[in-house]
Amino acid sequence: MKILVTGATGFVGSAVARILTDAGHSVRVLVRPSSDLKNIHGIDVEPVQGDLTDPVSLRTALKGCLGLFHVAADYRLWVPDPDEIYKANVQGTENIINAALDAGSPGYATQAVWPPLDLTVTVLRRMKILRFP
Repeated sequence: MKILVTGATGFVGSAVARILTDAGHSVRVLVRPSSDLKNIHGIDVEPVQGDLTDPVSLRTALKGCLGLFHVAADYRLWVPDPDEIYKANVQGTENIINAALDAGSPGYATQAVWPPLDLTVTVLRRMKILRFP
């Protein structure tokens, strides 16, 4: 199954991408032009450029994908303009979910709690992708 992972250049997202590829899935990862790709180095993924604030790029990234793990987040605790965090975390999540629905993706998982790894592990277990206790 081809799955899109957002946030794969981060710590949790790269772990999700690695688990999915280890389970035999084809993984596409959303990256920005400015993304540091070191966390996905050595993982067999297909990078595609896009941004959560750009719905057109999200539809392109989701083309052909049957699933989505939305793990991206702006986790900064403070910024001079709080709208930056709102646009990435709230509007970005709305954008990716709407793009997944438009693309007909049968399933998606999104991070909304802390610590995020707990939710990811729970979702991966339910999808029968992660098999340890």
